[in-house]
Amino acid sequence: MKRKYIIGVGLAMAIIATVSIGIIVNKNNTDLNNITANNDVADENEDGFETYTYITDEMLENSETSTMYPELKSEFTPEIMFNESDAIALVTITTIDGASMEYSAYGMTYGTMVVDNIIYGNIEVNENGLVGFFKPGGLVSVADYDAHDNQAAVEKRDYLREQAGIEIDKENSYMNLKVENDVELEVGKTYLAYLHFRDKYGKYEIVGLRNGLREVNVAQQTRVKTQSLDLNNIQIKNNVTGEWEDLDQYIQENIEVYE
Repeated sequence: MKRKYIIGVGLAMAIIATVSIGIIVNKNNTDLNNITANNDVADENEDGFETYTYITDEMLENSETSTMYPELKSEFTPEIMFNESDAIALVTITTIDGASMEYSAYGMTYGTMVVDNIIYGNIEVNENGLVGFFKPGGLVSVADYDAHDNQAAVEKRDYLREQAGIEIDKENSYMNLKVENDVELEVGKTYLAYLHFRDKYGKYEIVGLRNGLREVNVAQQTRVKTQSLDLNNIQIKNNVTGEWEDLDQYIQENIEVYE
């Protein structure tokens, strides 16, 4: 079936933005291959990879949440996500290395993960046994946010702060960009993920927002090792209802029917 829907780096092609503050689509072609994993977790030992996130409590305390409200052409159904994906797998997040406005008007979070079980398709890991990923949204500095916004919007925000007597250090103040109906990743957690490899960026895009990233009932880890999970005993979280559902039934009803 022909693929029709793209989200993430390709958001501009699939979404009509309805963001209240001025954001422009950046057309920089910088290769995400230049962004590498945190050096502390580059090598796996017998205890696995140490998890890492660039986000600190101090950054969160100095952040303001901004929710993006994209208007999707269609809801991300299992069929649409299947046709958008190169692979569907159980993955565990090892690192969240950073986020930037440089690649997407919605921000982009990037990091690494290990692949536990491949349910559909094929995934190539790097020399360290890791896989790079990216997804929309993220915690970015106000300086980064402003650098990729249009000048009129930046000047308006600066003026309003001045009028209110507010001074901020833009390098150490942050915008927490959240796409409506998306899921926030956590390091050490395992997920069912729909993945599409983007040659331009050398990483896998997590597609489908909350429908394409479902938490698995496996204990969160501080060190991550590739593990082969028994699919018969796995449940995945429904991000709409909050209920846990059997993975094997989900595979039968929402993946195998499209293969």
